[in-house]
Amino acid sequence: MQEPRDLPRHRPVVDRARHRDRSAGPRPHHHPQGGARRHRRDRRAGRLDSGLGQLRHPERIRRTLQGTELDGWKYRHPLVAREGPVIMGAHATADAGTGLVHTAPGHGEDDFNMGVQYGLPIWAPVDGHGRFTGDVAIAGLEGLKVFDANPKVIELLAGAGVLLNAGGRAAQIRHSYPHCWRCKNPVIFRATDQWWIGLDIEIDLPGRGHTTIRKAALAAIDEIDAQGGWIPAWGKERIRSMVEGRPDWCVSRQRAWGVPIPVFYCARDHEPLVSAEAMDHVARIFDEEGADAWFDRTARDLLAPETRCAKCGGAEFEKETDILDVWFDSGSSFAAVLESGVWPTLRLPADLYLEGSDQHRGWFMSALMIGIGTRGQAPYRAVLTHGFLVDGEGRKMSKSLGNAPDPQGLLKKYGAELMRLWVAGSDYRDDIGFSNAIVETLSESYRKIRNTVRYCLSQLYDFDPQQDSISELQPIDRWVLSRFERYRATVIEAYDKYEFHKVYRATVELCTVDLSAFYFDVLKDRTYCSGKRWPERRAAQTVLYRIVHDLCRLLAPALSFTTEEAWRFVPRRETPSVFLAGLPSPEPGLVSDSLEEEFRHLQSLREVVNVALEQKRASKEIGKATEADVTLTVPSGMAREVAERYEKQLADLFLVASVMLRAGKKAAAEVRKSPHRPCERCWRALPDVGEKGLCARCQRAVSEG
Repeated sequence: MQEPRDLPRHRPVVDRARHRDRSAGPRPHHHPQGGARRHRRDRRAGRLDSGLGQLRHPERIRRTLQGTELDGWKYRHPLVAREGPVIMGAHATADAGTGLVHTAPGHGEDDFNMGVQYGLPIWAPVDGHGRFTGDVAIAGLEGLKVFDANPKVIELLAGAGVLLNAGGRAAQIRHSYPHCWRCKNPVIFRATDQWWIGLDIEIDLPGRGHTTIRKAALAAIDEIDAQGGWIPAWGKERIRSMVEGRPDWCVSRQRAWGVPIPVFYCARDHEPLVSAEAMDHVARIFDEEGADAWFDRTARDLLAPETRCAKCGGAEFEKETDILDVWFDSGSSFAAVLESGVWPTLRLPADLYLEGSDQHRGWFMSALMIGIGTRGQAPYRAVLTHGFLVDGEGRKMSKSLGNAPDPQGLLKKYGAELMRLWVAGSDYRDDIGFSNAIVETLSESYRKIRNTVRYCLSQLYDFDPQQDSISELQPIDRWVLSRFERYRATVIEAYDKYEFHKVYRATVELCTVDLSAFYFDVLKDRTYCSGKRWPERRAAQTVLYRIVHDLCRLLAPALSFTTEEAWRFVPRRETPSVFLAGLPSPEPGLVSDSLEEEFRHLQSLREVVNVALEQKRASKEIGKATEADVTLTVPSGMAREVAERYEKQLADLFLVASVMLRAGKKAAAEVRKSPHRPCERCWRALPDVGEKGLCARCQRAVSEG
């Protein structure tokens, strides 16, 4: 929708080819082959018909025609003695108004593009203060603010007798209009002289030959994709489509301070001086004095004494007052970091660029364009993008909505470690949710992880890995090392792919399911009741040492404070800090598919026994599970074979007094209270409990000290 103030600035009229027009007399518009026409939209005829009675001459429909038939017609400007062409444009629609729009190539992107396409002058009779200039050539408008011009233009149209509804009741029509996103005021589009980086100009690029920046950038995007460098993978198509469709890059900005554009103009004829020599000379001055030298020195002081205008030979110059787009600043940051020499080990390209998903159009894009244009390569090997912070209801968090969390308040309430775990545990590929309920759930997971580490360390107070480690491990020890090696491989792969949420999930599962609920539960009898130097206890300590030693190293990137604190208590630690220890090396020989399959059967049988134990506890028939004798029915097959192989260890695995196997069609457990007296030390009801209340094993452990 357009307004009266737009009329003085327009040159051609734009139509859309697929629309149908009605033509009617009298004859203010001229076809190149003769025949005067006034045009109105078929779809909007109702709105126009209501005002036809106000016209000076009666109307009648003379002809209906396609929009393409208007291509090349001329129209006469209603206020100025000037003719303009009718041209075809896809942005003209029949959804509002007549569907015919006047076009000002100097005042709008669509209009500008149409002007370039049809070779129209880019005319902008509005100054930097939003006032009409003398170029408007319409009496009464010069010096008037554009937004104040509507009444005057309507007055001029009525005076010229070309206002359709002159003398009738004014109609108010609501329509959308662009506003500034920051101050919410309406904006004016105005074409101005700017500096651009042409993306489709063929030039010689390092390592890529004679090509364009756009083509080379698209090739670099594919090269990064071939190495799995777009994380998540959809980032490749997102930035690729943006590079394919983006216009040339306007790099100049009209600001009072910033990174200057090192261009000079001849003071006599305003011929621009754009040369590598002049820029290098300015760069050397900046190296010594900083960029403020551009504002402190005169143009002559910034140029070499022999510099002259190539056109007139003049020696006096003026400085460019525009500054570089700030995206040019950030986009070239790779040079300041990777090529400054401050960090000699760093090299181009960077391993990773990391930012929000909105930066495909911002930082990632500008860095890519500058890297390609100056080095012939992308400045990064990989690009990771994350979503945005949302509340528990999925609403974007912002200060204006009042739902943004206070970082200092969060750290005070939950601690830095829990906030780190929240970040690590969130799948950043989507928007990241935050609420007190989410953090409370995470805090429970954190306690499980911390308690796992504490339990391991608590069992190592008398363990020296160099002297006390043993290689003869029990099957359950070898099973947990197999499970831990799978966990280690999962974590390393997740780190390599920047899938930190998988590290969190795998860690919680390891600590909750494999360790706390099973291995630690079974291990307590061995570590608490065995003799201090017995092989079975040393075997358990050997495994616990390996677990906590490697777990601290694996979790250090996510739980930095916890692992650094725990590392101080790891026996014989190799380094003073966990961050100097590096990640553990793979040990694929620890993985045993067959052993894990056996323990899957044993854990299933353990669940059957636990259900039966709970039933007996509920009926008060037994107290502790260590007082129960279990008769376990196991059907034939793999489960039966495994149960028979581990028959002597089943009581330890199930934490009961004894287990007897029998054959049957379905797995089942029969529980009864043991007739034997429980040991006062290990609580197992055993036939060898003596007069002192201890079983034979515990009596031996006590006597050995």
